[in-house]
Amino acid sequence: MEVGEPVTVAIPGQNTEEKCPFSHTKPNPKEKNELGGIGSTLGNNMAAGTGINKSAPPTGNDYTKGNLEKDPRDRSGADKLTSIYIRVNNKVVTLKGKDLPYPLTCAAHHLVPAQESLKKHKILKFMCKDGESQDFRSSGGAAPAAVDGSAVWGNVAYNVNGCHNGVWLPGNYAVGAGVGGVEVWKSRSSDERGTFSNAQAADNWVSAIDMGPDVWQPLSNDPQETEGPQPGALGSALASASKADYMLAGTNYHIDPGNPKWAYVKAAMDAASGQFHDRHESYSGEVKKYLNKVAEAYQQMYDKSIKKAGGCDECKKADRPDGAKESLLGPPYGIVGRLLAAAEFFKSHVGTNVVTSANIYTSKWVMAWIETKKPGSTSVPSL
Repeated sequence: MEVGEPVTVAIPGQNTEEKCPFSHTKPNPKEKNELGGIGSTLGNNMAAGTGINKSAPPTGNDYTKGNLEKDPRDRSGADKLTSIYIRVNNKVVTLKGKDLPYPLTCAAHHLVPAQESLKKHKILKFMCKDGESQDFRSSGGAAPAAVDGSAVWGNVAYNVNGCHNGVWLPGNYAVGAGVGGVEVWKSRSSDERGTFSNAQAADNWVSAIDMGPDVWQPLSNDPQETEGPQPGALGSALASASKADYMLAGTNYHIDPGNPKWAYVKAAMDAASGQFHDRHESYSGEVKKYLNKVAEAYQQMYDKSIKKAGGCDECKKADRPDGAKESLLGPPYGIVGRLLAAAEFFKSHVGTNVVTSANIYTSKWVMAWIETKKPGSTSVPSL
């Protein structure tokens, strides 16, 4: 991984448009936004290619469909990713003489986060129909509310869970007691497991790395001679081994060749070609800065179009919905394209194992790595 300088959020296309971006016709009542971020929904939409437009817009580009991108665990062939090998002090961790595969899963990360960046942001006044409740969700539950100060008479039909707004990023879910996890992500190797017995953990481990009969290919024509441990043998070895043999013990965010946690994080990022993913307040803050600039551009265009003298003639003659306030303009459907540009901008920074900036990161592990690369650092981050 390589570290660049901090990126100043200078937005491509943040300038105002020459033509009025606001629609001049009544909106379709079926145009709705989906603004509550749900990771599982995002993942399903990425696998199905369901885009960030909830419905085809009457003007502008149609993003109702996008590229299919399956969860790395659900891919086939060389693209399938269910486990990694880790190196501690430059040696691959082994168990009973065999290289030990650690389970790995990825999460569908919202490139424009719903709750932490988009919710309550001033850009929503140009995306959401005046007076209509939008479901922003809160802690997984519905939380409908109208957008204060909405400036438009219709929705732009933006889907925050659309495939264009997602990227698969690795995390410690499979080893940190997530759903189906094996609970080996600990601060000390002597920590007791809170949930699983050794035998249960071994079963979970084998299941998590999906070791079917076709996973290990024979090295010769002898079907008994295989490349690695069979599920039964691996499970037995894990159940009878000392915790110290395989626990991911160590200090969080400590970058050192001897830290098993960092060994896992580094191997996960290399294998998945993406930044490690956990709590990311700093990342969400950078997205807010980006959205601020887009919102400012639309505010300028709104102010220009709404003027009674010298404003947009088409806005003045627009086919307005019955009862729409004079302060309202038509939904600017092109804003969805700008949100796509935002997603692509941030994906270029986190969806690669080359760290391209020092201020856009989805985990403190990445930040800790960046710190070791600064001039004068005495840490030795390589593995």
